[in-house]
Amino acid sequence: MTELPGRVSPGLQPWFPDNWLTAGTLAAITCVGAILRLYGLEVQSLWNDELSSWLRSSYPSWAAVMHQGAYPDTHPPLMYLILHGTIGILGDSPWALRLPAAIFGILAIPAVYRLASLPFGAGAGLVAAMLMALSRDPIYWSQEARSYSLLHLAVTIEAIGVYRALTFMAKGRRLDWQTVLVFSTGAGIACYAHYLGCVFTVMTLVGLAVPSFFIFRRPGAWLALVLAIALLYSPWIGEFLFDLRTDAQWYPPPFSGKVVWEFVQRTFGNAWPFAVVGLLAVILALIPRRATLNPEDSHSSAERWFTAYLFVWMVAPFAAACTVAVVVKPVLHLRYLTFCIPAAYALAGGGLIRIPAPRMLRIGIAAFWGIALLCSLLLLDRYYATPVKEPTRELARWILDEENNRGGNCYLVEASSNEAYLNYCLRRLGSPRRADLYAENAEAIPKAIREIRERKPGYILFSTITRSAPGFDEFLQRCFEKVAVKSSLGVNLYTYKNDWLTSAPDDPLGLFRPAERQRGAAAVVPGANLLSTTHPERARQVFAGEVLRVDNREIYKTTVTLDRPSTETLALLRPFYFRDVAAIVDVTLKQAGHEIPICRDLVVDRCRLVRAETPLTSGTATLQLNFKNTTKPGKPASMEAVRFLIR
Repeated sequence: MTELPGRVSPGLQPWFPDNWLTAGTLAAITCVGAILRLYGLEVQSLWNDELSSWLRSSYPSWAAVMHQGAYPDTHPPLMYLILHGTIGILGDSPWALRLPAAIFGILAIPAVYRLASLPFGAGAGLVAAMLMALSRDPIYWSQEARSYSLLHLAVTIEAIGVYRALTFMAKGRRLDWQTVLVFSTGAGIACYAHYLGCVFTVMTLVGLAVPSFFIFRRPGAWLALVLAIALLYSPWIGEFLFDLRTDAQWYPPPFSGKVVWEFVQRTFGNAWPFAVVGLLAVILALIPRRATLNPEDSHSSAERWFTAYLFVWMVAPFAAACTVAVVVKPVLHLRYLTFCIPAAYALAGGGLIRIPAPRMLRIGIAAFWGIALLCSLLLLDRYYATPVKEPTRELARWILDEENNRGGNCYLVEASSNEAYLNYCLRRLGSPRRADLYAENAEAIPKAIREIRERKPGYILFSTITRSAPGFDEFLQRCFEKVAVKSSLGVNLYTYKNDWLTSAPDDPLGLFRPAERQRGAAAVVPGANLLSTTHPERARQVFAGEVLRVDNREIYKTTVTLDRPSTETLALLRPFYFRDVAAIVDVTLKQAGHEIPICRDLVVDRCRLVRAETPLTSGTATLQLNFKNTTKPGKPASMEAVRFLIR
């Protein structure tokens, strides 16, 4: 590694290395980092968050992206606007959607070099750039169609502005326009890229207030930076305050002490040897240098304050998130702390060049560290061959293969964060197939029953992406036979054989029609429909019921006389109570003194769907319902007619 022979005034310091060896080394490191980020952009499928970025960026106009994409979301609009322009030029393939993040990740490499070289020298800058180029986490976020790599770049630029501001204040000089421009540009991009950028900017301004007011006595410089940020962010401040009040839809797992070590490991290469070396290097960076080429400048107040700033940047957000996770609620997720990576690498670079060893040995240690990172990425982690994202694209392939194997007679139900995600993957595979039903919960069951009766599919395909549809998945499991399952990384495809709900008329049980409530003193109003698959016109009232009251429970018995053996038995039980809603505790079906096993028993919208495990023979069958009376003791309850279907 090479070091610059001296320092100049921050207002005149070159933005790029003026030493050809340093410049060549930085260019080589940046090229390697670019290859690692651009290679394999389409290897993994887009997952939930990336598909959200696509959906919110794919509206027809910039205004629509703002009003229909950004405003309803809990993220700032900058990345959505960038992706909207990318989609208009390159399309919406996974490669095109991830390309902006890769470019920002590449630009972050020389930016981190600059960040580390300011306080520690060019050698430290090259080490920091190497860590940024070869570490797994920065590469991962550079291949994600989200704003994290843009956040890396923005906070690094903002921190460079902080160093320039500290240097000017330490020298008792006014800030020049370049310093204000650098700081405000980085802070503005960070705040509009992600709300984590707002956290970082607030933290930075609070940290700068101490040296500005009490050490260097330059409050005007601090106020100038605050004013610049306030003007830039004023158009979005109202939306920011609104999103701040919005509660999250999900939370990470509860806090555990293991997350501390996991944070260090992920920061320095996703392996414990790198974590140990990185921590030792950070500790060395915090020790003041005793001898340098330019001792007077190296011990300047600006450098000491900036080193402390880097350390606080690395540690404080994590400590604050851990505290909130323990005291308030589990909000700690390591991806939220990814903006700490540039500070960690700058400190690690500064610590490595301070190792008390010959210069060539330090260069050898840095080179070995870089080679080890690359080998770990490619050989141990198998980064490009081991998928870690939800394989939504593979789910679409499973669906098409399953439909082909089942003869195309399938009904497709999707359960995901948004109904457009699976359709996007099907379209990208060139298939006209789309999901027939989007199911979030049990409210989708009525539509599913109606459409399955109308279309009469042989199979039902139920796809889930990191979530299920509460109630709906239970409906499928209880009412249909599961014949195949495919699963991978939170993505599942279940295939159910449709052996019912196909041959009966549309909703013959009146399952989802408005109920005619019976009002009167009678405890139960019995009634039934008997429908035959082959002769539906023979539907008629066939039985009456009796009510027995035992303590605080009601037992309802009904008897059905069959004139032929049945192939299937399905009962709908829909109780309604005047004063309260009572629950059906259990259901018993008997014939010829023997109890018939119940293989399907599902509660849907206060209705009970019951299906017998074996066919019924000719003769008398008895259906008994046990109710839990939730009304006051001695007060009668009323129930709508029980509808009983036998096929």
